[in-house]
Amino acid sequence: MSLSAIGDLALGFQNRLANLRLKREIQALAGELTTGKLRDVSQALGRDLGALAGIEAGISTLEAYQVSASEAALIGSAAQAALATLESSGNHAGTALVQAGTHGEATQLHAAAVDTLAKFETVLAALNTRVADRSIFAGVATSGPAVADADTMLDALEAEIASETTAEGVAARVDAWFDATGGGYGSLGYLGADTPLAPMRVGSGVDARFEITAGDAEIRRLLKGYAMAGLLARGALSGRHEERAALAREAGERILTGAGELAALSAAVGRAEARIEEAKAANGAEITALQLARSELVSADPYATASALEQVRGQIEALYAMTGRMSRLTLVEYLR
Repeated sequence: MSLSAIGDLALGFQNRLANLRLKREIQALAGELTTGKLRDVSQALGRDLGALAGIEAGISTLEAYQVSASEAALIGSAAQAALATLESSGNHAGTALVQAGTHGEATQLHAAAVDTLAKFETVLAALNTRVADRSIFAGVATSGPAVADADTMLDALEAEIASETTAEGVAARVDAWFDATGGGYGSLGYLGADTPLAPMRVGSGVDARFEITAGDAEIRRLLKGYAMAGLLARGALSGRHEERAALAREAGERILTGAGELAALSAAVGRAEARIEEAKAANGAEITALQLARSELVSADPYATASALEQVRGQIEALYAMTGRMSRLTLVEYLR
């Protein structure tokens, strides 16, 4: 008769170790079955993680593109809203000024000028639109406002036109101030940079460009009309009704022309928005494809996992049965 070389204490310790190992195994298998993911991806892939690392890197890059595309989409939407405000305000203000300058009395003309001054402030606020705490019409100088307030510009223009007594003279001074290089509107009115916003990478080889600034010629031409109306509201050419009426008509026509030119700027923003949406769709499709490929590499086979789980459960039951039988073992039963 052979005798066991393992004592009771050692055998009990060995059983506890086996029990702990089986419990850990069943917990791991249950986790695989619940999450559907392999517990040891490296072992399952034969220690070759190159393909998985490439997929993960691709997903990370595409997700970064998606974040950039979402920010670019916000800029595009905000830019379109601002341009719509400029166009709508311009159409109303321009029409009112032309009518007041053509048929209106002094009171009506003044009222139209005051209303246009209020719209001037609205337009400047739209040009100072910020997205994610960045000015969108200030070029690369995104930290500050794109344009100064109406009072700052009108104060400077009042000094320029102080000696003028005709609508033509006032209009010429306003033109010169807005068109000056290194001064006038370029230094006191427009506070942004000459360099437009840098292109935003929204996809592989795809950039979104928002290059409109409040220093662009189209914006300047629109603001000239508003500035003329603002000067009228402040009393420019006081006592000269015919000249004031002529300046109101000139201001109204400038604003209407400028508002019409905004369509080209809106179209440019629209093209950028279209590129962004196309890039987002392409990025999303590629992310989905890579996620499926990653799933193929790291997903556990539910049938194999369930079989292994059942096998481990049987081992635990056998261990418990053996432990229970040995706890009831007596010398008489052992010698049988």
